[in-house]
Order: sequence, then structure tokens, then C-alpha cells
Amino acid sequence: MNKIRDKANFIFGITVFILSLTLYFYSGKYTVFTRTGLGAGFAPKLIAILAGICSIFIIIRSVNNKELRTKIKKKDFSKTIIFIILTFFYIIVLSKLSYFFATTGFLFLGMLILYPHKYNFKNIVKLVIVSSAGGFLFSFVFENIFNIYI
Repeated sequence: MNKIRDKANFIFGITVFILSLTLYFYSGKYTVFTRTGLGAGFAPKLIAILAGICSIFIIIRSVNNKELRTKIKKKDFSKTIIFIILTFFYIIVLSKLSYFFATTGFLFLGMLILYPHKYNFKNIVKLVIVSSAGGFLFSFVFENIFNIYI
């Protein structure tokens, strides 16, 4: 086996692959196709498969690429760990809250954690607007395009 040249992308690829497997098997209890079209399990399985394929490419690239060397800063690493924990928390909360509120909260907290700028009122308002629009957009797409009522 080749030496891992880009450890940050390798770790990220493995993490995304594990999350995609978790999503795929977690969404297994929902039907993919129904008599009227796509079922509730179609979109999560599709997303999990695409994320898994992308993560495999990232893993291969991190092993084979001789030019890339990414240094992981402690601050960025801790933000990544917090975001991964937030993702698992989102999956758990999703069954308890409505999809719109859970997704809007997840997007807001995720952007708040990963946002590179200082927190001031103007930036917080932007995050609230973007997360609310994202939650609405995702709800709209699932309910009106995929016919999945969540």
C-alpha cells in the first residue's frame, strides 16, 4: 500500500464514508419506490451513495497525490469534531422535531461553528437568513419535487 501523503483528506474521506454508510443503512427502513413514484428512502440513499463515491475518490487521491500535504491546525480539527458531533445530534433530533426546524437549526449551528469571520450582528443575521432559506428550500424540494412529506 502506498504511503498516505495527505492525512487530513484521508481522515476526512474515511469519516464521510462512515457517515454515508450510516445514512444508507439508517434510511433502509424507508421504501425507495412506491406506486405513485419515489418513496421516502430514495433521497437519503441517493445522497449516501453519492457521498460514499466522493469519499472513495478523496481517499484514493489522498494516498496517490504526491503534491498535496495538508497541515491540520488544532482549532480547525476541534471545529471539525464539533461539527461531526452536531451531525450525529441532528440525525437524532430529526425524528423528534419537524424537518424544517431541525434542518434550519443544524444549518445555523453548522455555519456558526465553521464561519471564519468574527461574530457580529450583521453576520449572525446573514446566517439566520441563509439557514432559514436553506431549511425552507430543502423542505420544499422534498415535499414538492420528490413528494416526500417529512
